Amino acid sequence: MSLALIVNPKCKQNRKDPKNVGRLELQLGARGRFFATRDEAALLAAARECKAAGVETIGIHGGDGTLHLTLTKLIHVYGGERLPRIAFLRGGTQNTIARSCDVTASAEHMLDYVLRASERNTLVEIERDIIRVGPRPPHDLASVRAEEREDVYGFIFGNGFVNQFLVEYYSRGEPSEWNAVRTLVAGCASVAVKGEIAKRLFRRFEGRVIVDGALWPAQSFTGVVASTIEQVGLGFRPFVRCNERPHSFHLLGITAGAMGFALELPKIRLGRPLNEKKILSAVCSDVVFEAEEPLHYMVDGDTREASNRLELGVGPRLRIVVPQKLTS
Repeated sequence: MSLALIVNPKCKQNRKDPKNVGRLELQLGARGRFFATRDEAALLAAARECKAAGVETIGIHGGDGTLHLTLTKLIHVYGGERLPRIAFLRGGTQNTIARSCDVTASAEHMLDYVLRASERNTLVEIERDIIRVGPRPPHDLASVRAEEREDVYGFIFGNGFVNQFLVEYYSRGEPSEWNAVRTLVAGCASVAVKGEIAKRLFRRFEGRVIVDGALWPAQSFTGVVASTIEQVGLGFRPFVRCNERPHSFHLLGITAGAMGFALELPKIRLGRPLNEKKILSAVCSDVVFEAEEPLHYMVDGDTREASNRLELGVGPRLRIVVPQKLTS
């Protein structure tokens, strides 16, 4: 069974310990192809080589942003063809996506499982959908070069307060779980006193949200978020319906203000149903945003900007390797 390992040398784990890249390469050895990708050009080259070689399983080492960028390039290169199995090797700050897919092992233990299970042909996998953000790709994917694709792919999308929370979080220095907690606490304290942070986080945007062809009743939001995984970090689980049916995602439209949303946080933390007078909810596969101003949004922690129109859809269904205990 052919393997490949794509490593981001700039992910948090490898910045803290640059020798880790060499250790992973040594661990893989001659049993697979190894790629250390420092930029998008290197990612594209790695994806093309994996496709040409017929690689069956691709390990990706990095954080949530690395997974989002690498999977986007793989989807662009493979076009409509079936993707290899994907193995998440944790290397980021929170590793929200890996954790949500039951991958809690260290990168070294995960790679060891993939290598040993591949030799025995006993890899265990689950299926997860991924969200497409951006213009719909053409039906004839072979006619479009990967470099020309404008759509991106990820597990979590958010605009409004979700994007603004990340802007606030990144402004506080090196990304870390402690900084995320500090940002959350500062935001909640600001909500209580109607402070400047709360005003920045919960600035409303006006627009239309069309869900599977039907216009949502609200046209003023503090945020619209979507996900194919339950968690969003720090143990919060708002997307309890994300696995309700294949080829879809859970969409939430937050119409509540700062205080109304803050009162829903305990339910989000516990993964309980939310008050639909404050937060609209749908399981869907197609969303169109039409706002009155440019849209600022994030995909898997990477912040981006679009025009006043943006589309969400469902990308290819992924096969994700889940580690199991192996007998010696």
